[in-house]
Amino acid sequence: MTRKNDPQRLPSGDIHPAYVKAALAVRGLTLAGLAKRHDKDPSYFRVALNERFPQGLRRIAKALSQQPHELWPTLFDEQNHTIKRRTATLSTANHSTPARQRGAQARA
Repeated sequence: MTRKNDPQRLPSGDIHPAYVKAALAVRGLTLAGLAKRHDKDPSYFRVALNERFPQGLRRIAKALSQQPHELWPTLFDEQNHTIKRRTATLSTANHSTPARQRGAQARA
């Protein structure tokens, strides 16, 4: 459970990336070192941390001996499955519909 006003947490409740890096440093690890260990591009885990790539975050959590949902509760559920983000409903204002196509043909 996260505490309100925990300085290690973002307002969303997720762990702050700087604390993840610090926790790795305490263990003698770096994001680039993790990437090398997993045969990934050197920037893989840096990007995963900032852009929220679930597989990369799972590997970071494992390196920290943590469960992903403990570090990123907005991204993972209790079973460490990725929480699907709700996508914004697309506006139909600029989308062509059969009725609009007929209207355009009538005007032409």
